Amino acid sequence: MNQKLKSYTAQTYIAYALIAPAALYIILIVAWPLLETIRLSFTNSSLAGEDYVGLENYQKMFSSKKFNGIVTRTFVWMFFSVSLKLIIGLIGAVLLNANLKGRSIFRVLVMPPWVVPIAIGMLGWLWLYNGYFGRSFWISCLQTKCLYFYNHC
Repeated sequence: MNQKLKSYTAQTYIAYALIAPAALYIILIVAWPLLETIRLSFTNSSLAGEDYVGLENYQKMFSSKKFNGIVTRTFVWMFFSVSLKLIIGLIGAVLLNANLKGRSIFRVLVMPPWVVPIAIGMLGWLWLYNGYFGRSFWISCLQTKCLYFYNHC
């Protein structure tokens, strides 16, 4: 049983090691800006600095005459935009799957906006890492010696 406990502990550490990069990403990219925004909401910040004002910003916001209208318009916009996108997407999916005469032409017309950004991104990364004229090669040349290992790939 002791051996089973040790293997469970080793598996647990491996699981944590595998989850750590994603957790770090979430903490740095999502949680930190959210917490910083909440912290800044209690201040009166400008380029000159920050003054702690407590709940004064929230009191101004909730007592504003425009607040209810803004929140209402936001939810109405959200409801109609999501509904419209859902309806258009479902209609498009049904048309792509229907046994219509111009179905193959419609499928051809739908694919480029979906595929072209991926291809452009791939070409951008190829350009970035090109060993002769790529940006990462020239950045490495800003040091004392260029990294010529890019040329031998």
